[in-house]
Amino acid sequence: MESRAIAGKQITASSQWDHNEAAHNGRLHFKESGYKAGAWVVRTNDENQWLQIELINSNVKITKVATQGRNSRTFFYWVTNYHLTYSNDGVKFHIYRERGHIEAKNFVGNTDKDTVVSHDLFPPIRARYIRFRPTAWYGWITMRVELYGCLECQDAFGMENGAISDGQITASSELKAAHAANKARLKASEGTWLPLTNNGDQWLQIDLLGNDILVTRIATQGLNNPDMSKWAFDGNIDRYSIVYHDLNPSIVGRYVRFRPINWNGEIAMKVELFGCSDLDECQEQKHNCHDMAHCSNTVGSFNCTCLQGFTGDGVICAGMIFD
Repeated sequence: MESRAIAGKQITASSQWDHNEAAHNGRLHFKESGYKAGAWVVRTNDENQWLQIELINSNVKITKVATQGRNSRTFFYWVTNYHLTYSNDGVKFHIYRERGHIEAKNFVGNTDKDTVVSHDLFPPIRARYIRFRPTAWYGWITMRVELYGCLECQDAFGMENGAISDGQITASSELKAAHAANKARLKASEGTWLPLTNNGDQWLQIDLLGNDILVTRIATQGLNNPDMSKWAFDGNIDRYSIVYHDLNPSIVGRYVRFRPINWNGEIAMKVELFGCSDLDECQEQKHNCHDMAHCSNTVGSFNCTCLQGFTGDGVICAGMIFD
């Protein structure tokens, strides 16, 4: 938020006082400047308000949050307590609870305008959308926030380092041995894959030898030859540069094909895939299922189901009452 790696369009809110008190003012350490307020400021002062951050990459683990009040010489406003909610689709939101707790986590917020108050999250949040939901405030609801965490599932599968064998790399066609499919390794000093024919029916395929594989990122590069200028894109604009693309949603599967649709000169590609084998959140205790719920692993996620005799969404379970 503070560094602006999160773009303004990724920050939205339930309401804002006007364009000078907009949601994107809610960045940690954002300062008052001219008519610009030093924080996000709501239009309606009630418990239905929220500040939302959309994380474009869904493979992010949020481990810590921080808040401030409104930076101002004349207004003394801040949020004293709040909840966090999170979602993967932006529609169905879950309230954050600490592991083993039925009640929502009450985050203690600020006691002045500018002091940063932070909280570690256990368990961490793995979701695309995060909402700060004020529950108590001093004067008026106004916030500046930050999220802390890291990308997960971003390991190179091994086109560059050879962990992916030649036998796992195939293609629709190959110009000659020097430009075979197995020459399509990122940063290779000699050769690249060149198909026999330049048309939209060509493809380069990598077999990842597993069904529960998540591919979260790809990289492409053209032909490293000073006498030739060939590359495939939407990706590359020259022979040498590496172009990366995060995949959202991630690809789940064993086989991945690159299918060039536009190219300069001739089709020429070197590639890498990034991701991980599916994490079993249940076995690794990286879930937020209730103590009275069963955790079942799915590819890229997990499900929580309340045990017999209990009711709820699995994140919260309560004993059933029988007359």
